[in-house]
Amino acid sequence: MIKLIATDIDGTFLSTAHTYDKERFDRLFERLLQQDIHFAIASGNQFACMYNTYLPFSRHMYFICDNGAILGYGDRTLAYSTMKLEHVRQLLQAVQPYEELVMLMSCVEHSYILKKHQDMQEMLEHYFTNMILVDDLYAVKEPVLKCSLIDPANNVIQYLDDLVSNISGVLNAVTAGNECIDIMPREISKGSGIRRLQEILDIRPEECMCFGDQMNDWSMFPAVKYSYAMENAVQPLKDIAWGIAPHCDESGVLQVVEHMLDHPEEYQ
Repeated sequence: MIKLIATDIDGTFLSTAHTYDKERFDRLFERLLQQDIHFAIASGNQFACMYNTYLPFSRHMYFICDNGAILGYGDRTLAYSTMKLEHVRQLLQAVQPYEELVMLMSCVEHSYILKKHQDMQEMLEHYFTNMILVDDLYAVKEPVLKCSLIDPANNVIQYLDDLVSNISGVLNAVTAGNECIDIMPREISKGSGIRRLQEILDIRPEECMCFGDQMNDWSMFPAVKYSYAMENAVQPLKDIAWGIAPHCDESGVLQVVEHMLDHPEEYQ
């Protein structure tokens, strides 16, 4: 029996127009609550931003945010992991040659970008709240959960190999679509967040389902039995998935969840 469902957001739960069927989800979410099935948002985005975005459902949701660096329930933080200061500085040195990229530091209370990237602030505030503009990221004192490199030209993959060669051994870099690379400690991922949640809730992997579309969702798939790659997902994710969910523009996550609730015997 399924006891935990975790889903990525962009390109998975949300359509390409960044919408979802709220009325349909309202009905399904009520059924999930009635059957004591937990629902978790697993996102690279900031916890506070995700909580505010999905009210009123958020009050009864779990959150695996900043790609697993922070775990929450409702508006309450349950646990978080931060990057070591020396690793943050190593990363800043590694990205220094790429002046065309926007560096964002996501912290427990705030997020930070350079003042010279102020033109990106409005777009980034859809995903990160309490944003502070600074002259120097080295001067940020708040512990860092995750860093993101954003390519305004939407071709960030070209930087991945060089970046990985400079930070390998201490940090992990994964793509989130064509515009972003997320960097975290090697031991932190959406998958580690799911495993921590399984421990807290005393739920086994075979009682869990997840959904994703990009490589930053990869780590979730070995952590659960019923892993679904979206029809619009990258091929490597489809190759390891238990199943393929319909396209995000067809409410693929809701279709699969609805089927699971109507046919629980298929998930025993």
